[in-house]
Amino acid sequence: MTEYDLHAVIAKHRQASGRKTELGINEAQKIATRVFQAVNRYKLGLGGRPRFKSAKRGLRSIEGKTNKTGLKFNIEKSVLSWCQHDYRVIIDPKDDYIRCAFLKEDGSQGFKTIKYCRLVRKTIKGKNRFYLQVVLEGRAPVKHIYASTEERLSIDPGPQTIAVFSKIWSGKIKVAPRAQVDEQRIRSLQRSMDRSLRQNNPDCYESNGVFKKGSELSKTKSYEKRVQSLKEYHRKASATRRCEHGQLVNLLLSVAGEIRIEKNTRYQVRSAIFPSDLDYHFNSDRDC
Repeated sequence: MTEYDLHAVIAKHRQASGRKTELGINEAQKIATRVFQAVNRYKLGLGGRPRFKSAKRGLRSIEGKTNKTGLKFNIEKSVLSWCQHDYRVIIDPKDDYIRCAFLKEDGSQGFKTIKYCRLVRKTIKGKNRFYLQVVLEGRAPVKHIYASTEERLSIDPGPQTIAVFSKIWSGKIKVAPRAQVDEQRIRSLQRSMDRSLRQNNPDCYESNGVFKKGSELSKTKSYEKRVQSLKEYHRKASATRRCEHGQLVNLLLSVAGEIRIEKNTRYQVRSAIFPSDLDYHFNSDRDC
């Protein structure tokens, strides 16, 4: 099985679905590529078992191969064209970083070449929000001024804190202090959801409380609201954690341009890729 074999398979599915006008061949082939990558990672022991996404769950993102067919974005008009429809893309006029990212690096007023686009769907407060990610040619503009590579910093990352040592300062930094999950609140909400299911579906459970396999559960509107509340709670915690991780990385790179990490052979996959007798270090001048 190769990646191009899956391209041929998904082309047949697209032909038989009768919805060719709603999904381009490039977007379909990209989906097949993602399927192949997930299966290949599982075969090599680099990832978990791939999960099947049902039509109810849907896809969270879809992308094209070029900006000429399928997903096409016009920078000058801020319009996304897809499936014979045009959608206006809202860009914050106060965001200087996006404006600099679109312009060419030579100082002219021209725009960079768009390689391809990606459409991402996020559920925020129970509503679907769609975001457009644009992959441009060239380098991204510098957002932060980092320290030179002559400055060295040593870190020992842990699950909750990171030990830092340098000539300027040494100590421990807490990782994502504001992204703490309230386990008691989550358990309370999950128990409320379980009570709602058992109360509205008494025939789906045995006398000892065990769920009958194959039974279909009837879910009330209040139950769906609790599900959305639980998803929103986890989304906020994840977004806060991701933001604070980025702030911590920028803080470390502002102190030193070369970061040394302790030898780590606790994970079998990592020890197979990185020899145990080497010190891993990241350089701010390189992509890491």
